[in-house]
Amino acid sequence: MTEIQDGGSLEREDSGNVTVLRVKVPMLRGDETTEALFQQASSLVEEAGRSQLVLNLDGVVFLASVAIGKLALLIHKTRAAGGMLTACKVSRTVGELLRMTHLADILPLYGDEQEAVRSFG
Repeated sequence: MTEIQDGGSLEREDSGNVTVLRVKVPMLRGDETTEALFQQASSLVEEAGRSQLVLNLDGVVFLASVAIGKLALLIHKTRAAGGMLTACKVSRTVGELLRMTHLADILPLYGDEQEAVRSFG
């Protein structure tokens, strides 16, 4: 069953045991929008038991250091819950930033959503 929920800056789609989170803002800064977005994602893991996450970053062109830290924390939370966080549709700029910060070493990156969802088997 697929369920789609739109929370403004983050759209959620559940498909089986995998949850796709589509980021709907171009810049993840140290602001209220970014805080709310990562809080929503964290609560999915902590409260809803959804630990198989795909983060669709299509259209995201900037990640502030605060967002990078929150992303690292979300990776840790999904792993601690027995799941995994993957990302897809990562722009060249964001991909370079993830490689420079070594997050790309622990965050699998995929070209599209379907490929990322299939990675969960």
